[in-house]
Amino acid sequence: MRNINKMSPKVYCLLTVFSAITAMIIYRLTLFRCMLFSSYNSSITLLWAIWGISMAVTYLLTYKRRRNYFSVFANTVLPFGIYSLMVYENSHLYLCAAIEMAIIVLGGIYSFAVLIRKINPANPAGTAVIMKNRILSCINGTKGIAAVCFSVLFIYVTALNAFGMPSFIPAVKPTEEVNENKEAVIEEYMPVISSIDESVWKNLSFDDRLDVLQTIANVEKTQLGISHEVNVCAASLGWGTYGTYDYSKHEVTINMQIIMDDDSTEAVKTLCHELRHAFQHDAADAYLSLDEKYQQLAVFDDMRAFYENLDDYQNASRDGFDAYENQTVEVDSRKYEEERAEFYFEQAKIYLADAA
Repeated sequence: MRNINKMSPKVYCLLTVFSAITAMIIYRLTLFRCMLFSSYNSSITLLWAIWGISMAVTYLLTYKRRRNYFSVFANTVLPFGIYSLMVYENSHLYLCAAIEMAIIVLGGIYSFAVLIRKINPANPAGTAVIMKNRILSCINGTKGIAAVCFSVLFIYVTALNAFGMPSFIPAVKPTEEVNENKEAVIEEYMPVISSIDESVWKNLSFDDRLDVLQTIANVEKTQLGISHEVNVCAASLGWGTYGTYDYSKHEVTINMQIIMDDDSTEAVKTLCHELRHAFQHDAADAYLSLDEKYQQLAVFDDMRAFYENLDDYQNASRDGFDAYENQTVEVDSRKYEEERAEFYFEQAKIYLADAA
C-alpha cells in the first residue's frame, strides 16, 4: 500500500467518477436492501449520503500521492461496504462482526508498523511532515484493508441473493405513514378499492388495475401496522408463481398474467398473501429487538413462530411442496388472504350498491 502515482490527475478523477457511478447502479440493482424499520426513501437517502461523503473524503486523501488502481478500488468499495455493514448486520451477524474485527485488528497492525518506523534524526525539522504523511498512510492503508474485507461480504451476499427486476410499476405511490384511524382509511379509499368488483375491474386497463392493487397495499399497511412502505409491481413470474415478496426491497411482485385476468379474485388474494409476509417479517424483526428475558412471553408466541420459520424458510423447489405449504408463515398467509379478500369484495359490493 505504498504512495505510488500510476496515472495522471485527470485520468484518476475520471476513473474514480466512472467507477463510483457504475458501482452505485450495480449495488442498487443487486445488493441494496432497506435499513431495519426504515422506509425505502430514507434508506436510499442514507446510502447516497454515505456515498457522497465517502467519495469526496477518499478522493482528497489519495489524489496527490496514491493515484493508482487500488485506490480507485478502495474508494469505490468503501461507501457500499459501510452501508452494507449497517444493513446486513442483523441477518449476517457473525460475518459482519468478523469483518469489523478483521478491519480493526489488521488496520491496527498496519498502522502500528507504519508509525514505529524510525525517523532520520538528521532532519528533526521535517518530523512533523513525516508524521503527517504516516498518519495519512495509516488511514489509507486501513481503508484498503476495509475495502478488501467488505468485498468478502459482497461476495457472500451475492451468492445468497436472487436478482430480479419488476416489469411494471404503478403510478400510485406507496405510503410511508400509518394512519391510526383504520376505519377512516378504508372509507377514504373505497372509491378505488371498489374497482376490484368484476363489473368495474373488467373495464380497467392493466395500469389502472395495478394502481388499484397499490392502493389496497397502502390501506393494508395501515391495517397491519407495517413499519415501512410496500411497493407493488408486476412481472412475468412464470407458470405456478402468483406472487413474491422481497423483504430487502419492501416489494410485492404479482404475476402480470393474474392481473390481466378479468376476474380480480386471485390478484387481490395474492396481494393480501404477500402483504401478510411483509407483516411477518416486521413481526420477526420486532421479536429480535426484544430483550431476551421478554421473548418467551406468551404474548409474543406468534412473533417467535414467524421469526423461527423465516430463519429456516422451506423452499418448495428445494424442500418439497408439502414442507413449503405447511410451514407457519404460509399457513398464516393463506388464512389471511382468504379473510381479507372476502372482506374487500364484500365492502366493494356494498359501496357500489349504495352508490347506484
